[in-house]
Amino acid sequence: MGIYVEPYSDARYEYAFPEADFPLTVMHMENALDINMHRHNFYEMVIVTAGNAVHEVGKCRYTLSSRDVFFLPPGLFHAYFECDNFCYFNILMDLNKLKLAFFDLKDTAGWKFLTGTMINSFLAGQEAHCVLSPAIFSRCCEDLKKIIAGQLETFPGCRFVRSALLQNTLFNICSAIGQMEIATREYSGAGSGNFSFSNLARSLANNSGSIIPIAELCSKLGLSRSTLYREFKRRFGMNPVEFQLRHKLRNAAAMLLHSNSSVGDIAMQYHFANPAHFAMLFRKEFGISPREYRNKNQLKNP
Repeated sequence: MGIYVEPYSDARYEYAFPEADFPLTVMHMENALDINMHRHNFYEMVIVTAGNAVHEVGKCRYTLSSRDVFFLPPGLFHAYFECDNFCYFNILMDLNKLKLAFFDLKDTAGWKFLTGTMINSFLAGQEAHCVLSPAIFSRCCEDLKKIIAGQLETFPGCRFVRSALLQNTLFNICSAIGQMEIATREYSGAGSGNFSFSNLARSLANNSGSIIPIAELCSKLGLSRSTLYREFKRRFGMNPVEFQLRHKLRNAAAMLLHSNSSVGDIAMQYHFANPAHFAMLFRKEFGISPREYRNKNQLKNP
């Protein structure tokens, strides 16, 4: 099941919600194709389960990968390009008509980030990155699979069950974001009065230089090596070195698509030891070489 959209089109409400009086639909899109710029007159949340795609939203353009999550309000145009084995849960909902009982969830830092900071960042041309930990990702996937299965049920109370599963998914995502303490401002350096773990993580994601040594990170955070590793694992599902490497490769992949720089120049710019080392790490992350990645997407977008 999917929603076909024309360029710069509005996704139709009746296609999204077979049950007009219960506007909640969850789909798992497998090996999705590119989708042109479109918008909805309802809310949309996406959790990426596999593959990669370039997401264009507002003034922002960035690469999506597994465990990424984002939330869009009605009326905001977005599109997917360069889809590569791209799979994701698509959660469509009209929160005004569903009338879910959010209670104090709206007071949490996670909800405020998801429905406010993230959207404002997109409109300002800034990536508001949110990656779920493996544990939270697994919980959300299980709940969403149950919603999909429940969409075929008609027993009394089935809508209550689906709405409860949705609320549990939102709670898990907001809790994960709150734990990660995501901030949109960049880390401004230790001793500046603005230091926090989230600002450091933001800085690492945007760093184009060499991977920052663990000893330096420990010093800036005032944490032991074991605590730093544990905190990164809890918040992001990977250690600090893996976190830095993943974002360096994502940034390099974006440059492959949006510049004419050679593979060697990009490897040098992102401080990889040499082009061969860059190609080896790139293949491990994306499944193909940097040149194959560029050529494949150039063929998609002549």
